[in-house]
Amino acid sequence: MVFVVFVFQQCPNGGGNMVRSEEFLDALSARGFSPIVGVPCSFLTGLINTALGRQGYLAANNEGEAVAIAAGAALAGRRPVVMFQNSGLGNAVSPLTSLTFPFRIPLLLIVTHRGQPGIHDEPQHELMGQITESLLRLQRIECAPFPGSAEEIGPRLDQAQAEMARTQ
Repeated sequence: MVFVVFVFQQCPNGGGNMVRSEEFLDALSARGFSPIVGVPCSFLTGLINTALGRQGYLAANNEGEAVAIAAGAALAGRRPVVMFQNSGLGNAVSPLTSLTFPFRIPLLLIVTHRGQPGIHDEPQHELMGQITESLLRLQRIECAPFPGSAEEIGPRLDQAQAEMARTQ
């Protein structure tokens, strides 16, 4: 059904990971993932800017709307990706639990992990950073870290696809 790949601290071209946005987006495209829907986050800037110039990026007003748009794309036969900051996870709870879960709609979420325990961040991210993974798991959403190298991209996306297919 839904699989989350966490972006720990920074995203491609954002200073924290060793994965270039182009490499990640190429791997998504090779596996048929499209469209990319989301809510901007500074940690996702590299991915968003690169996607805008390539396969496109649909900006949503909030995280719940992004999930709903992606669910519609999935029902139309597409393989959407949803990207947003973990602080907006609360906005996505309703469509994740009352739309994607009961109807087994597969989505790939790329969620930044602001306030990740052990890493200094702004105070408004502290509590959500502590509970993000637990909140996802309560919704029966599996998650894994964002690839740390180009060699990890394919296996991580294959893991996501397998989990999405298993629970569909």
